[in-house]
Amino acid sequence: GDKEKSVEELKKAFQNKDLDIETKLSILSSYFALVELHPELKEQALDMCRLLIEAHPNESRAHAVYGDFLYQDKKTAEALVEFKTARELGSKEFIVYRQIMYLEAQLQAWDSLLVESEEALTLFPDQPEVYYLKGVACSQKKKYTDAVAAYQTGLKMVVDNKNLEVQFYASLGDTYQELKDFPKS
Repeated sequence: GDKEKSVEELKKAFQNKDLDIETKLSILSSYFALVELHPELKEQALDMCRLLIEAHPNESRAHAVYGDFLYQDKKTAEALVEFKTARELGSKEFIVYRQIMYLEAQLQAWDSLLVESEEALTLFPDQPEVYYLKGVACSQKKKYTDAVAAYQTGLKMVVDNKNLEVQFYASLGDTYQELKDFPKS
């Protein structure tokens, strides 16, 4: 029942470099739901993430989890830094690349999004979201023909995801409108 003492002991565990990262990641994953129910735990979760990174600075998963918590806390730019660090440390998980692209879209970093989407396409050519985000970046850069090509390619890959399919068609309509191709729009 001594919450303060329990948090202090938990912090010691997170600072311990010899305690395996799997255990720490498991504990942090339980915080996602807890923070939703008890927002006052948000700062504690962020502290644990920082301690995790101090103990395991070269572990990509530590940075990705910290990025998730920062995103949940609406710290978009800081979350982007952590996801990019996770990638630089060797993460090849699609979810990391997807988060980088979505965060860049939220930050309206269109040049970066275009570069990131091109790189992601070399690794994940079967993921329709990458084509969608490339299309968004191309549209924002007024490269409408490239946007149409990205949207059309990605649309062919959508399976059992009506929301994404709707986004593709709406974006294609907007892009054809910009190209003054009103019948296709």
